[in-house]
Amino acid sequence: MSKRIPDIKKSLNSIIVYQELFPLPGKSISTIIVDDEAPARDYLKSLLSVYDHISIVAEAASAEEGIDAIQKYHPDIVFLDVEMPKCNGFDMLHDLDKQAFHPVIIFVTAYEQYAIEAIKHAAFDYLLKPVDPVELKKALGRFSKKVNETKSMHEKVNLLFQTLTDHHKLSFNVRSGTIFIDPKHILYCKADGNYTSIILTDNRSEMVTCQIGTLINRLPADVFLRIGRSLIINRERIERINRAKKIVHFDDNGSVIELKLSSRLIYEVSKELSR
Repeated sequence: MSKRIPDIKKSLNSIIVYQELFPLPGKSISTIIVDDEAPARDYLKSLLSVYDHISIVAEAASAEEGIDAIQKYHPDIVFLDVEMPKCNGFDMLHDLDKQAFHPVIIFVTAYEQYAIEAIKHAAFDYLLKPVDPVELKKALGRFSKKVNETKSMHEKVNLLFQTLTDHHKLSFNVRSGTIFIDPKHILYCKADGNYTSIILTDNRSEMVTCQIGTLINRLPADVFLRIGRSLIINRERIERINRAKKIVHFDDNGSVIELKLSSRLIYEVSKELSR
């Protein structure tokens, strides 16, 4: 986590005091916690433990485990970490939207402000890490209002991703956490097993924990082309193609980045760009 887990005993004391002043209704609520970090799950479980009417029916350390648990237990609330390896919380939400059962989602995140604004705009609830017990109490209080809201999960998911797109950035998991990339800064992407190397402007590159087949579906289809099994190119950044030397030249804000390809891939690039 980007912030230290607070002292559990102090947090429990403060939430118990808050409980006595502002008690929640006693309706039984089932929850699932999805977070790849065990200390974060344990901390949130400790905060929820003071509520007799809340049961934690499962916890998951990955998006895949989270989807399985949701299908099995049909919880009322899912506390969903945004920053997880391989498949982050946004990706999991996209997959969850395809399922028949849709619980209330409360994002748990340490993300920068623009992503928070997107979450809020789409009417999802959220908690900032490290979770504050008072803010948790407020989120649980808002849950009863969400039960009767008219906006569907599908509408909220579409609005969330549209808002993220409007900010011109996409989120990607890397080994150290999560990065945000504006697609217009991508020159090309190359597959590397279960990872993808993204070559960016200004002589930058990032290795993301995303297969190239998944990545292409997140990029604007009118700008990015998948060439063969292992390459994605930004057609708007191509300056010229040298067929004799089998090199693609990309415009990097006035300078040139060269990509050497096989004869077959050079042919495919030329063919795609001529359409």
